[in-house]
Amino acid sequence: MIDVIGDLFVSFQKKLGKTYVCEREGAMYPQARQSAPSQSAQQLKFTTSDSCDRIKDEFQFLQAQYHSLKLECDKLASEKTEMQRHYVMYYEMSYGLNIEMHKQVSNFLGLFLEMLHGLSYHKCDKFHD
Repeated sequence: MIDVIGDLFVSFQKKLGKTYVCEREGAMYPQARQSAPSQSAQQLKFTTSDSCDRIKDEFQFLQAQYHSLKLECDKLASEKTEMQRHYVMYYEMSYGLNIEMHKQVSNFLGLFLEMLHGLSYHKCDKFHD
């Protein structure tokens, strides 16, 4: 358990760019490696309750981030569903219009051929008279 907390402190130190001196039950733990000599003046002392408060704040921040990202994800999922519904609706309309257009074209061609056939009979009757 102490190793896990120690690892958390090291990760916080890296994240914040600071080093801390940890005091626990009168024992002094060694500092983490400093990345620059100017940071030695930025050393802070903290207690277990301070560490727990920091962890709690970080957890609450991450929880709030998770919640907002989950809301955004849910919103995008509902928009995706709506777009898919519109796509299906437009596809069905397009398919229906295509079928109707082919029916109208075949009707038009039928009428045209009938008229053409009628004209040819009419011309043939004129030539035979």
